[in-house]
Amino acid sequence: MTDINTVFKSLIQSHPKEMCDAVSFLEKEMDKRDCKFADKIVPVFIKPVFIPSYYFESLKNIIKHINSILDKTAQLYFSHPELKRHFCLNPKEEELLTHEHGYKSTVVIERPDAFFVDRVIRFVEFNCDSPAGPGYADVTQDIMNESFPIKQLNNHFDFDAYGRKQHLLDALLEVYHEFAGHNKKPTICIIDWDEVRTQNEFRIFKTFFESQGYQTLIADPRNLKYKQGRLEAQGVPIDLVYRRVIFRELMEKSDECQDFIKAFKDGKVCVVNPFRSRLASNKAILSIITNLKKYGAFYTKEEQKIIKTHIPWTRRVLNHETFYHDGLVFLKGYIRRNREKLVLKPSDSYGGKNVVIGCECSQEKWETLTHRILNNKEDWVVQRYVPIPEIMVPVIQNNTITLKKKKYNINPFVFGDRYAGSMSRLSDQSVINVSAGGGMVPVFQYHEKEPPK
Repeated sequence: MTDINTVFKSLIQSHPKEMCDAVSFLEKEMDKRDCKFADKIVPVFIKPVFIPSYYFESLKNIIKHINSILDKTAQLYFSHPELKRHFCLNPKEEELLTHEHGYKSTVVIERPDAFFVDRVIRFVEFNCDSPAGPGYADVTQDIMNESFPIKQLNNHFDFDAYGRKQHLLDALLEVYHEFAGHNKKPTICIIDWDEVRTQNEFRIFKTFFESQGYQTLIADPRNLKYKQGRLEAQGVPIDLVYRRVIFRELMEKSDECQDFIKAFKDGKVCVVNPFRSRLASNKAILSIITNLKKYGAFYTKEEQKIIKTHIPWTRRVLNHETFYHDGLVFLKGYIRRNREKLVLKPSDSYGGKNVVIGCECSQEKWETLTHRILNNKEDWVVQRYVPIPEIMVPVIQNNTITLKKKKYNINPFVFGDRYAGSMSRLSDQSVINVSAGGGMVPVFQYHEKEPPK
């Protein structure tokens, strides 16, 4: 079997000028196609992450079970009041989540953060609130397919293309019809604050949705109007809201978004993701999922196997005893003694904010942070550290193309319970995030071509 990464490396060595030109081509096309984060092109590298196609059959099965696990665990908030403490909602958030959203799924649009470790995927977080990236990934994939290295690789490999935008649109429409939406061509509104840096991705979606025959608007939730039982944006009635505004931020500005919230409560507009997706997105939900000794009865045997294999041990940071594997540990002391094996994260943050990796900080800093979290009763989780894989990617330095080592993760997209392609984020730092200065590339699924007979 031919190693695709070896072939790619040989292209760099044998065609340095063409590879430099490919990097320039990528950057120019990203700019031309509005693939930007704020006013700068999304940081990207000419080499995608290559993963063999055969692996994705098992990944699809894993994701199907993961979605079931997330959905049923989020529902525990309503069926098992004694578990509400794990979700850390304030009264205003809790009140909004009591309202039904008009369809079955708690999460429609999902983008987990995962690492491949020894050929096993390990999910460390689940972005289920308003995950970004599928539009950017599609555009970057399209450009790379036109570039020199991928055209060369097409001599030896076939690539399985994923239209992430189409999969997303299909999921939105399926939910809209389950919501009992009566419009055959619903008007879609993408909502987030006017000042967010991902407005360019919204325009990528708008262009695509409209090419498929769906009128699409982009609006700040503060500017929506609720009139005579219809939610409007720019004077146009809306049928379907693609919610990109972060739930917590919406709650902070809820007094300015009352028309939108009232229309949702009255069941007059279909909102995706539903607000209840916040339950699945909070990292503290993993303290239920991975505590199989205590909560294993909620999950099937197959789901328990998936959890043990693919989700690292996670607990809310509390001054109490808890299960670690089959034994009890006093959590405060366990965290203090096992810094190099653990990670501390705020439960309800995004973008890698304030994540502390134990093996990369001093014992003094670790103990001070743990003491502060416990003393102030802050909402954090502690998680078993998962080794971060590395990849070699081409970069231009002093007008010469060379390979540089980057840390990377894998972000599968899941729309309507179905796998919909992946992207990868790369960084020099262990906390990998585009908004924190990292870069991204699409994931290319491939298989080797049969040799000619």
